[in-house]
Amino acid sequence: MTRLFRIFSRNRKQARGFKIKPHQLNVYQEVQSFLLENSNAIRAIHLDRKSELQMALSSQIKNRLQQFGHRYNLEEGVEISDGCFPFEMDIEHAVHFVRASVRRREQIESFVSKFDHRLDVFYEDLCADQGGVLARVCKFLGVEPEPGMKSQFVKIVDRDYREYISNFDDLCREIRGTEFADHLPEIDARAGQQ
Repeated sequence: MTRLFRIFSRNRKQARGFKIKPHQLNVYQEVQSFLLENSNAIRAIHLDRKSELQMALSSQIKNRLQQFGHRYNLEEGVEISDGCFPFEMDIEHAVHFVRASVRRREQIESFVSKFDHRLDVFYEDLCADQGGVLARVCKFLGVEPEPGMKSQFVKIVDRDYREYISNFDDLCREIRGTEFADHLPEIDARAGQQ
């Protein structure tokens, strides 16, 4: 807590930040309290996904990468290990994760709605227009963007999901019977644009 306070109270001409995930809000109650007590002085950036189903696919693919010793975010030029893909996805777990992500989204939405200064950013928009989104973030934070500012990380899934998930069609059939069936056309049409 002391470290968080020191970071927060330093020179305010620079943007400082950290990431907190929804499940951490309950674990770190003192951090949550500190942030809410200072909500009028904090600029919250809420990074979200447009589709719970795409978030579930990303999570399963991330877990597979980690099983093969990769970091979740791959830097440019890093090759994915042979045998990592395609893999058979645990369909029941994926559907459960989609439902749980709705609850997590509601929890985080409730939390960030308490901040006076808030910017919503969607991962899909960041991938489609990194420069434009980063310019919006810099403007929101009151800092100047650096020339050529961009992430050194690359999208992991850049092709059809079927190249990564061997039972993707089975997953789609299972999803058709759930409340998330309306996400399927986007997933199928944008397969690989996770």
